[in-house]
Amino acid sequence: MEISVGKKTSLFKGASMHGGIILLSIYLLCALLILFIFMISGILDIPYEHFTAEPAVIYNAHPFLGLASNIGVLMWCAAAAICFFTYASSENRYSGKESLFFFCSALLTTLLLFDDFFMLHEAIFPWYLGLQEETTYILYGIVVLIYLSYFRQQLLDSDYVFLAVAFIFLGLSVAADSFLPQYGLAYLVEDSFKLFGIATWLFYYAGTSRKHIRRSG
Repeated sequence: MEISVGKKTSLFKGASMHGGIILLSIYLLCALLILFIFMISGILDIPYEHFTAEPAVIYNAHPFLGLASNIGVLMWCAAAAICFFTYASSENRYSGKESLFFFCSALLTTLLLFDDFFMLHEAIFPWYLGLQEETTYILYGIVVLIYLSYFRQQLLDSDYVFLAVAFIFLGLSVAADSFLPQYGLAYLVEDSFKLFGIATWLFYYAGTSRKHIRRSG
């Protein structure tokens, strides 16, 4: 009985140390973010609060400012987290292609998350890298085609129709952004397509991850 308690104590200490290392890593990332804000604020002459406060507070706007966009970002984040978790919980994550599928799916989702959240193709890339929106769309398209080609078997073994629906909605959003006026009802239509696309994306990867975990268990 004493030996068992000793083992449990040892395991608990090991888990605590491992958790502490992870927490310190998170703190380091947060510190680097604060340092980045400190430096970029001086370079671009942007007040610190513009990096840390909510946009509605800065511009004295209604709290619902960007409501649909924020919900979309949360769904992107949820889909990425689910895929990362599924990869991390896979026993053969270092060798199996199915596990690699979830890792690359998480990376692809994170790319789309960052693009949506930080307005990469709309502002950051054109302003600072000289990449026009059309060029960014082409690059994203190439990445998606490589992803679909490499993992075609994993996709075909899943409920891929839902992923196809997600791509259709997102494609309609891009088309609306290119051809419809950027105000009023037309803007609502564009962002509605995007919101439905992200929701379907989340639904597909959540369901696919659940089935994978159940098979593994």
